[in-house]
Amino acid sequence: NLLCRDDSLPASSLLAAGKKFAPLELWLEIMTSTRAFYSRMTRHAGPDFFIQWLETRLAWKNRPIVIRELPDGEITAGLSGLAPDGGLEISINGRIEVIYNGRIFPIS
Repeated sequence: NLLCRDDSLPASSLLAAGKKFAPLELWLEIMTSTRAFYSRMTRHAGPDFFIQWLETRLAWKNRPIVIRELPDGEITAGLSGLAPDGGLEISINGRIEVIYNGRIFPIS
């Protein structure tokens, strides 16, 4: 099942947690919090540290995946990590490429 994995978090409700946001307010809260978190993470260590930290939390790293909705349709690759600019590094036939769009699914 692609929607329920051991390393995924269960669904939650902001309203049940006592938070009520209009869509734009929620977006602004997420962006403000993310920007503050990124600033704290990179203040002393730099952006490379942030990318490395994100990679430790990357689902399906070093596992085979299928990537859909690319210009060429669908491809199978290995998930290698994150590029310095935030793109997704994939391994295809022994070489690393970077993609910026598409939906990824694990291969069981």
